[in-house]
Amino acid sequence: MPTRALVSFAVLAGFLAASGVGCSSAPAPIDVPEEEAVGPDGQKYAPHMPPEIARELDGFRVAWEEAANASDRRKMESAAQKLNAKALEYYEALLNGMIDDNAQVRRVSCSVLGFLRDPQKKPRVAERLTLVVRNDLEHYLVKVAALYSLGHLQAITTDLAPVSRLMNDEMQDPLVRAAGAFAIGRLYPLVGEKDPNRPVFNALVARLADPAPWVRENAVLALQNVRERAAADYLVKYTLHDDSRQVRILTVAALEQIGDDSAVEPLVELLSSDDAEIVVQAMSALERFSSHQGVGPAMVDQLSHADPIVRREAAFLLRYFKGDADATDALEESAANKGEAEEVRQAAIESLQVHRDPQSVPTLIPILDERIERLQTATVSALKAITGLSPEGDKRYQAYYWEQAVKTGRPEVVFAKDYEFHSEKMLSADRRYAGAAATGGTIRPTASTANRGRTGAIQPTRGGTTQQRRTNTGNTGSFGRGGTTGFGGTGRRTR
Repeated sequence: MPTRALVSFAVLAGFLAASGVGCSSAPAPIDVPEEEAVGPDGQKYAPHMPPEIARELDGFRVAWEEAANASDRRKMESAAQKLNAKALEYYEALLNGMIDDNAQVRRVSCSVLGFLRDPQKKPRVAERLTLVVRNDLEHYLVKVAALYSLGHLQAITTDLAPVSRLMNDEMQDPLVRAAGAFAIGRLYPLVGEKDPNRPVFNALVARLADPAPWVRENAVLALQNVRERAAADYLVKYTLHDDSRQVRILTVAALEQIGDDSAVEPLVELLSSDDAEIVVQAMSALERFSSHQGVGPAMVDQLSHADPIVRREAAFLLRYFKGDADATDALEESAANKGEAEEVRQAAIESLQVHRDPQSVPTLIPILDERIERLQTATVSALKAITGLSPEGDKRYQAYYWEQAVKTGRPEVVFAKDYEFHSEKMLSADRRYAGAAATGGTIRPTASTANRGRTGAIQPTRGGTTQQRRTNTGNTGSFGRGGTTGFGGTGRRTR
């Protein structure tokens, strides 16, 4: 999401993610001017808070907003705690500050009280904030602050009717409508509505067609918090293909959180988008529906996407399709493809580790010979997980045991007993061949080493180097798809 300047409580997505709907960003407002106005009961405002105190409190609020813009949750929480302490310290002064004759003081008072955490004091604050919302003569930025504070307080005594009316009034500034959508999104799951016609819910749905994009963003986030099938249907209908890219991204995320099956087909269709970020968001959402027919093949198709970011995300998410033979085959192909981006190959290897299919071993072992540390590390971890073996020694000897594990299915204890014998045998052969090559002698394999190619072990070649040679002789050690794996299944994956 692009960073923008925000009005009070306009950046709550990170801080409030664990407890409900966040709030979308909006253009920064102008400073609130000092002005004469009348209160909710028709009387004139009077001075109640010294401006210097208001400026001090506003400094704490600004510090919170700066932390929110930087997505620094630690600093956000620290600033919120300080604001809560100040709200308690100046509680009565802030309540009176909402009817101060200085509009800036009224705005600061509304904003700071939104950070109050005392459950005993919240109902009274919510009542006073609602009076601000009802006042048609109040400055629109003071209303914005009051609406965001109502949403943040989440007092169950809050009356949603005036909030809904203000949100759905197209004569109001877009910032007011956006703040109203935020407040309803936070309060609706707690307060609900008794009217079977659901006027508040319908008013929120109507904001999905608001001309201002940040109002639509907040409406999407609010409906995400409602978590109903009806909300998912409206999101698909109105905002999944919105003109605003940010609205589309938020809609995909909302459909994932709601989790209704009706979203699967529209999300699969979204994978054909030219926007890589939209495709990644759609794939992430579809992971929740991995058991649905058609999701797996659609995810596999993204491994051939033109954008490596999409391919990497597809390789990562396919780990959740364990047991899908097509997914495993596609991951093996990506892992073995030396022309593929390293991050994509690494994600594919890590997903194969989750799949734990013994038939992936022949695909993974050659990667150990590549001089790419991140791939070698991922491959070693995957082979250990798939075979259940963690042999010591260099990669050649590790590869030998992993191959043998797949071929014979022998338990680890047998390999432990055989390891020392085989290691010394191989080291002796390597030393002898390396010495012969160095002196220009002829390398003649002995009877014992000449047969090692048929067992799938490491076979020496000229010049003292070694190479792995797999054979498909039809015995139980075959690596062919028709041979046995030694782990209780045949070599062919079932589909």
